[in-house]
Amino acid sequence: MLLTRGEIRALQRRAASDLRSVASYTALLIAQDIADPSRRRPGVGSVRGARLDAQRVSLRIALVLPVAMRRKLEAAAREEMRSVSSYVGRVIVEALAKK
Repeated sequence: MLLTRGEIRALQRRAASDLRSVASYTALLIAQDIADPSRRRPGVGSVRGARLDAQRVSLRIALVLPVAMRRKLEAAAREEMRSVSSYVGRVIVEALAKK
């Protein structure tokens, strides 16, 4: 997924303040998003909070998810017509923009 350096730092700070690793915090965000279908917005392409000139860099997070959660994640990504990586990126960016 592609995030700005500021988004990555914010994600790291939030994970640390929650006493979690970035991967564990990301899994929590995904679980919350999957549990609340009203939060999904299919077809939304723009993301609030990022400057138009913000350079996005690749971020790799090694997620270890239970098989059932992985299937729900894949289904939710398909429903939004996104890749799993794009879906996870959307969840992270929207969570960072909320708080």
